[in-house]
Amino acid sequence: MVALGIRYLNGWAMAASDGPNKKQAEWPPHPDRVFMALSAAWFETGEDPAEGRALRWLATLGPPAIAASDCSIRSSVVSYVPVNDAKAKTSTSWSEYRKRQARGFPVAIPYDPIVYMAWSEHELGSEYASLLVQLAAKVTHIGHSASLVQMWVAEEEEFVPNWYPRTGRATLHLRVSEAGRLDELKEAYSLSLRPPMTRWQGYERAREDLPPEEPVSLFDPNLIVLAVKRKHTYLPMTLKLTQALHKTLMGACPKQPPPEWLSGHKPNGTPSRDPHMAFLPLPFVGTQHADGRSMGLAYGCRRDNARLGQPLRW
Repeated sequence: MVALGIRYLNGWAMAASDGPNKKQAEWPPHPDRVFMALSAAWFETGEDPAEGRALRWLATLGPPAIAASDCSIRSSVVSYVPVNDAKAKTSTSWSEYRKRQARGFPVAIPYDPIVYMAWSEHELGSEYASLLVQLAAKVTHIGHSASLVQMWVAEEEEFVPNWYPRTGRATLHLRVSEAGRLDELKEAYSLSLRPPMTRWQGYERAREDLPPEEPVSLFDPNLIVLAVKRKHTYLPMTLKLTQALHKTLMGACPKQPPPEWLSGHKPNGTPSRDPHMAFLPLPFVGTQHADGRSMGLAYGCRRDNARLGQPLRW
């Protein structure tokens, strides 16, 4: 197995997942951002050819599994940062005349400041082991220069991944590196350009790490309530009351035959398999002097029906 450990020394990570907009904090760190941090350390320390081979090999391993805790997001504050202006530099006091540009510094505060990235299908042989140890030790930050980190080559016993790469629809999408990534970064670095974008990879939580799902009703809680004025209408009459209300609504619908969500039947007359309008009695029960009479009726549909929460308007 190949694995990297990352400890955020300040307890937070400053990096933006939305590019130049810099409004959305990035967490977990994108694998490609970690690779760029390793590459930056390589560029700034002499570009040792052996370390370069190790980096090129690392880029070919594909998307890693990730062990990262959840996080909270610090409230973003817009700062106004001086920008470099070639014209202003001709002045003796050019720094006083530089324009200020709005810029955000999104920060994620993980519950655990240590992150792991692992390529379990690959073995770290002796050829690259010491080189990755050297490279990891050179990394000082990931993302913003204030986002200080310590990086090391990790052992399998240190962690259990909770995010795994997957194809198709996914909860999380992160940028990952591919073969040739180091050369792309080197070219951009030599031309003082921003790093080119790389591909996105979907990630999903490990099933045992998913929080338990809370039971949720399909029906909107904002039911339409109608009072029953007749005094001697009791629970045994519920079916007749709801049938009468259903029949009234069906007859008032301008679209005939009425839609499936109202009628409870498909156009061919067979019962609908989708959630449709529901009717329920509102009886006087549960207290010492309750007599079981129906105080009213209520109706409602599934949450995504636009007619919920207000009287029916055709």
